[in-house]
Amino acid sequence: MKIASVQNLDMYKTGERVIIPGRYFNSNGHAIAIVAVVTVGVDWAAYIGEADPHRESEAYPHVAETGSKLQWADAKYFFPGLKDIWYRP
Repeated sequence: MKIASVQNLDMYKTGERVIIPGRYFNSNGHAIAIVAVVTVGVDWAAYIGEADPHRESEAYPHVAETGSKLQWADAKYFFPGLKDIWYRP
């Protein structure tokens, strides 16, 4: 469920987590998304994964659930505004 837009970025809430989209790539029927998953007041992690190329809005929650976790160096590149929050090991 979309909950807000900050600096042209949509944010989605699923349970206790907030999902912040980072990037969405779509080429020749294949899509990849990068998202940050923030547990408010606790920590965050970034994930990358494949998604339905026809529904960008559904890609972010899907990747948050099924994507592969990014290393800290990659995560802070895509989400520099979150670098001061504890990164989930």
